[in-house]
Amino acid sequence: MDKKLIALASSDWHYHDWKQFNEEDARTLATNSFLSKLFWRSHDEKIPILFPGDLFHTPKGVSTKVLGMFTKLMSTVREVYPKSKLIGTTGNHEQDQGYSNFNSMAECFWENMLCIDNQSVTFTWGTIYGLPYRKRNINLVKEIKELSQRRGPKILLLHTELYGAPDPSGYEATPQNFSRESLALFKDFDLVLAGHVHKHTQVADNVYMVGAPNQQRKSDAGTEMGYLEIYNDFSVKFIKWHAPKFRTFHEGEEHEDTNDYWTEIPKPKKLKKSSEAEFKPTMDKTEMAKRYAKETGVKSPKKINALINILNKTDE
Repeated sequence: MDKKLIALASSDWHYHDWKQFNEEDARTLATNSFLSKLFWRSHDEKIPILFPGDLFHTPKGVSTKVLGMFTKLMSTVREVYPKSKLIGTTGNHEQDQGYSNFNSMAECFWENMLCIDNQSVTFTWGTIYGLPYRKRNINLVKEIKELSQRRGPKILLLHTELYGAPDPSGYEATPQNFSRESLALFKDFDLVLAGHVHKHTQVADNVYMVGAPNQQRKSDAGTEMGYLEIYNDFSVKFIKWHAPKFRTFHEGEEHEDTNDYWTEIPKPKKLKKSSEAEFKPTMDKTEMAKRYAKETGVKSPKKINALINILNKTDE
């Protein structure tokens, strides 16, 4: 069988009007640039884009500006790339009280978007199944078991953390109601593509965290971002996307003249020795959380991970 490209995959776009490094909408427009390239490839090569969740960043309050910019983008896609198709599921950042922002956009731009929450779509090479984000992964194991029994080649899209998938800070998740042993449920799928964790990772032979296309917070620094190519033997290829990155420079020094997101690191100040841990705003958030846990006697990985996530939000 000749190897042939059948789809692209991308996840966790988090389309947003960012507060930092977004003068003249620079960060939002950087996402526009990526999406335009993705929809162009879908149109030009007549292949779908598979999307396992998190279109927007704020589920309860998509601003008028963000909504306007995204709908303008999709109107252009509809006109310029009519053969493109985005097939996806709903992530945790785009749902609230039973409603899905992704599904709403798919209903508005049905020519180029299709939401397959708890549904499927079939191509000549196989069927794509979609499972939206479930809080605490309630009923996820049951739903995966049911889909695994379907006949024929199949790809599963879902939005959840998976064991063995570290986030950009290196911390490995421990999902609720989905144990490490639950990964064995994926053996009957030809390919599993998950969203939620922003670092691209191969979790098992046929299981991947797709990862985000660009760095979205300071803790992403040093992480390669991009999207995937999917082939008819269900193998994947990671394609790097060269977008602005979070970078640092030391106080008193000059940094390169690039469009990256530069943060100044103040010169260290001499402090009196203390037996207590020192916490600084510029400290790596994972290290800060671990020091705090050590000082306070917290040993639960879930609590430490929750603290890391809270601290990372201050860098967005």
